[in-house]
Amino acid sequence: NKELITHEVEGLIVPFNDVPALSEALTRIRMDSTAATERVRCAREKVKHFREDILIPEIVKLFT
Repeated sequence: NKELITHEVEGLIVPFNDVPALSEALTRIRMDSTAATERVRCAREKVKHFREDILIPEIVKLFT
């Protein structure tokens, strides 16, 4: 989902059904463990904002 993943930050985005692009992205992840680890760290940080105890009160505010 392009709204949840920023290319090169939390992950690598490849076009749908583009097998060569997917292969290249997977190879990059496999060959650069430092970048892969950093993407995991960024993704974990981003999902903290989607915790139930944070997200539900924000949604309730929209409707009250």
